[in-house]
Amino acid sequence: MFPVLYLYGIGIELSLKAFLLARGETPAQVAAYGHRLKDLLARARRRKLGYKVQLIQNDLRAVRLLSQSYAHQPHRLRYFVSGTVQVPTLEVTKHAAHRLLVGLKAFCAAATLGRR
Repeated sequence: MFPVLYLYGIGIELSLKAFLLARGETPAQVAAYGHRLKDLLARARRRKLGYKVQLIQNDLRAVRLLSQSYAHQPHRLRYFVSGTVQVPTLEVTKHAAHRLLVGLKAFCAAATLGRR
């Protein structure tokens, strides 16, 4: 299950970064967030993410919880590492990733093609 969570994390990260770029952030500003999903989500929400995609509380909690192991301990999700880690369920994480991908696709594509 951990490799799947890692892949959902990549999808969430890239969706949020694409949104921020479409909102006018520079590549350097976006790159400064690294892989910190929690920080990317917070910045995207300040940049009016909710106008483009409606995330429910479970989605927000899933991204924040996934951020703990995705950004700070990425090897926990990619390889077997002993110890315990708290992660969101696959179902909730899939829902959050899907909502972001589907909800932001048209907006980000239009921004990329110059038709905001």
